[in-house]
Order: sequence, then structure tokens, then C-alpha cells
Amino acid sequence: MTEHQKVLLEVFAAVDAFCRKENISYVMLGGTMLGAYRHKGFIPWDDDIDIGMPRAEYERFLRLAADGIKEPYLLRHFSVEKQVPYAFAHVEHTGTTYIEARRSGAGYRGGVYVEIFPLDRAAESDWKRHLRAAQIKFQKKWLYALIMERNKTQKNPIKKLAIAAFRATGSIDSVVRKMDGLLQKDSIRMRKSRDRKASDKRSMRDVCLGNLLGHWGRRENVPASVMFPAKEYLFEGRKFFGVQSPDAYLKALYGADYMTPPPVSEREQGKHEAVEIDLRQPYSISVGKVSR
Repeated sequence: MTEHQKVLLEVFAAVDAFCRKENISYVMLGGTMLGAYRHKGFIPWDDDIDIGMPRAEYERFLRLAADGIKEPYLLRHFSVEKQVPYAFAHVEHTGTTYIEARRSGAGYRGGVYVEIFPLDRAAESDWKRHLRAAQIKFQKKWLYALIMERNKTQKNPIKKLAIAAFRATGSIDSVVRKMDGLLQKDSIRMRKSRDRKASDKRSMRDVCLGNLLGHWGRRENVPASVMFPAKEYLFEGRKFFGVQSPDAYLKALYGADYMTPPPVSEREQGKHEAVEIDLRQPYSISVGKVSR
């Protein structure tokens, strides 16, 4: 493991311990789940940890973790502080500094983190799922315009104009709250629909949970029965919870050949480029340092 991955694992272990204590269900997502299944730990070139929770569990986690997660870890979310540049939750290590380039324009400072995504019930029809994914993608672009590096040169005049328009018509807080509302819209509508009883009787195999905030967008709409009930996997010698049917889940995201690592040239070592890293200095006092 890299030194960065060691800190990530420490944060993940703290989140896992808290979830076990409070009986909150979660699963590893994306590359974290792929790493657990293919490598029994981190994908060697990976630099983050992603987990997801069904919406009700996620909301309970937010309520409890705001005061229940203790130093040196801290919950970061728009429900507990302003100007948080993402629509999902982080648990961060307050004794470190990790400022991503893609969010550095917001002035946000934070530490090494685990990302925690809400898993919302997807719409029942394909066209509604496409619509919701398109709406979330638009909101992501709007948010990116607000938080991207301010000194990043944009040569495309159309994109330059769009970024200026986004910056003039929205705030970080309004965009992330709008995104969160869109994610929940289909679940709320189905609960209020006339055929609620019929929907509630559908088998879990027919219900899809989505993580439209994730890297893979609509690919992350998968049957709830593929994801839950969660089961334990070894990850760097420790046990963490992952999806119920890893083969079905990983094929949905990565295709049938997911067990074959990509060529070296395609490995995403710089996926989360940072403008500031210090694994030994708190982000509250560290300024401008790049140290591993």
C-alpha cells in the first residue's frame, strides 16, 4: 500500500466501526468493490474509497455521524456546513491535508477522505432513468463550473461562456441541494403514487437502486438484490461490507472482463489530482504543501 492508501484504510476502518455500532448497512462501490473482489484490497493504482448506503440508512448515518464520529475523523456534508463542494458525504481525517485540483476553486479545505453515496430507488421506466441521469449530469457540470481551478485555462469559447453563465447564476449550496432533491424525486413519487401498494409488493429483484453521483452514471442503476443484503469481504486483511452479487454488479460497471487489469497505459493513477497533499499536517493549518 502507498502511504495515502494506509490513511484511507484507517478512515474506512473508522467508518466501518461506526456503522457496525449503529447497525447501518453499507456496501463498497465501484473501484473499491472491484479491488476487494479482484485484489482483496486496493487496486494498486487507486487513490480513493467509495461506499454507498440506501437512502434511509444514509440519512440516519448523517444524523448520527454529525456528532457520533470523533476526532481525528469528521463528517463533511452540506447539511452540517456551507460551501461543501459535493452532493454526497465525506468522512475526512482532520490530521491530514488533501485538496483536489477539481474542487480547489471553491476554497474548500479538507483531509484524506472516504466518499459516502446515497443509493436511491431508480425510476421504473427506462426513459425516466435516462431523464434523471441527464438532469444530474447537467447539475454536475454546473457544480464543476463553480468549484474548478480558477487558473485553469479554457480555450473553447462556448465552454468558457457556459462556465461564466453557470458562475453568474448559481451557488455551490443551491446546486448540491438541487442535485440531492433530484436524486430522491423518483422514490418520493413512487411512495405517493396511487399504485403504492402494488409497487411495495414487487420483489427486490425488480427494484433498482441508483448511484447517479458516481463515476459510471446510469450503469450504477442495478437491482437492489444485486447489492443487498451486504456481505463481508477481505480488504487489506480486514473485513468490510460489499455487494451481495459481485459478478453481476461488476459486470454492470466494467463489463465481462472486469477480472483482467487494464494495460499500464490505461491505469488511472492521476484520477484525483491534488494541488495540496500533506499526510501529517492538519488541513486547518497546512497551506500549500505537497508532501507524502
